[in-house]
Amino acid sequence: IQDSLKTVLRNPNLSPEKKAMTLSHLGRNMYEIDMSTALRITNEALQLSRKFPDGQYAAFALATLTYLNVQGDSLVQAQKNIDSALIYTSKSTNRVINGYVWLRKGWLEYIVNNTTKSTASLFKALQLLEGQQAYAYESLVYHYLASIYADLKDIKNLKKYTRLSLDLAYQ
Repeated sequence: IQDSLKTVLRNPNLSPEKKAMTLSHLGRNMYEIDMSTALRITNEALQLSRKFPDGQYAAFALATLTYLNVQGDSLVQAQKNIDSALIYTSKSTNRVINGYVWLRKGWLEYIVNNTTKSTASLFKALQLLEGQQAYAYESLVYHYLASIYADLKDIKNLKKYTRLSLDLAYQ
């Protein structure tokens, strides 16, 4: 996938918005190989995104940085980034991106063991993603909800959200 994203970035006619999104995706996909490059690329996406009136691009870059920060054990920076991402969602009407940001907020709250906030954020993500055909993101939300209910030893909801996650993964 990295090669495909790099090919897209080489297109001289690529719009700045598409470049920002592609850089964010590339950063997310590079972290296992080279975390410093992943952070650099995603920060480049963020700098570019801040120039646009539509907040979806900066929100996505910041949510991606949140993910990378957690992978790099920087929870304080992750929290700052997700808080900033949420601010940018107020300047975006893109329900998929806004849902993704809330998904990352819920995931981060789950990691720091705040299940109440995590669950609320994940359900907010589902509201935004409903009807958007963003099946991978919806599946991931249900996966995290299943994990929360597994930790709570709530077998009924564990099964419910595992099934929903699996069903959407096949979409």
